[in-house]
Amino acid sequence: MFYRLKQFYWGVICSFKSIDYEFLKMYLNEEELNLFSKLKTNEMHHCIRVAKSALKFAEDIECNDMSKNYFIKACLLHDIGKIGINISTVDKSLLVIVDKISRGKIKKYNNIKKIDVYYNHPKIGYNILKPYGYSDEFLYLILNHHNHDIKDNKNLNILIRCDSIN
Repeated sequence: MFYRLKQFYWGVICSFKSIDYEFLKMYLNEEELNLFSKLKTNEMHHCIRVAKSALKFAEDIECNDMSKNYFIKACLLHDIGKIGINISTVDKSLLVIVDKISRGKIKKYNNIKKIDVYYNHPKIGYNILKPYGYSDEFLYLILNHHNHDIKDNKNLNILIRCDSIN
């Protein structure tokens, strides 16, 4: 529960600094930066925190034909399915609370755009990124970054862990 409070706090206070842009430029090209900039500021910060955490966990990420830099790029773009929808920090917090209380039953109200994006942003992100020519492994990470049932993919496990703590 504490990490959820921490996430809420980060979402409220986040602002971009030159160090954030420098980090992004290390991993994203101009087209990717333009796409990334369509995320809300709190989501961009979340993705940066996920990527920086992944760097700490990914000492030997040269597996599944994915380089470390390419993996960090996937971490930065993992929530790209949230572009085009305004889910505020308060909205997200309420969705998390209602999801927990209802044990996921609010998912059936996916005709409400914010609920749809909350649950389906991995698939939306996959569909956004697929035309860009990313590898199958890269797209697999985007599509499955909330799938806690997959245990045999080191890269995905790192992404899920870092996403959960940030």
